[in-house]
Amino acid sequence: MGANTLGVDAAESNIGIATAHALADPGLSSLTYKHGAVENLLEEPKQYDVVCSMEVLEHVDSPKQFISTLCQLVKVWNVYFVSGPCFDPSSLGDTSSFRLFLGHHWPTHS
Repeated sequence: MGANTLGVDAAESNIGIATAHALADPGLSSLTYKHGAVENLLEEPKQYDVVCSMEVLEHVDSPKQFISTLCQLVKVWNVYFVSGPCFDPSSLGDTSSFRLFLGHHWPTHS
C-alpha cells in the first residue's frame, strides 16, 4: 500500500478479527491495530497524515468532542474524513444513505 496504517477500535473483539484478516493477506503487512478509544491516541506525541472515521460518529457519546479529537490527531495542512448515516428525514428507512464529511487542519492567520 505504500503507507503505514493504524486501525483503532473500542471493541477488542473487532481488533482480533481485523488482525486475523490482515495476517491472512501478506499485502496488508503495514497494518497495525490498537484496542481503545481514539482519545487515547492523544496521549502519544504523534499526528497522522490522514485520519478516517467510517461509520463511528453515530456510536460515540459526544460527536463534537470526537471530531475535536480527530482534528488534534491530523497533521497541520492535512485532512480527516468522517462518514455516518444520513439523518435527513427524507432518507429514513434507506440504509444506503450516508454522508461523508471532509475536514481539514489548516492554521489560521491572525
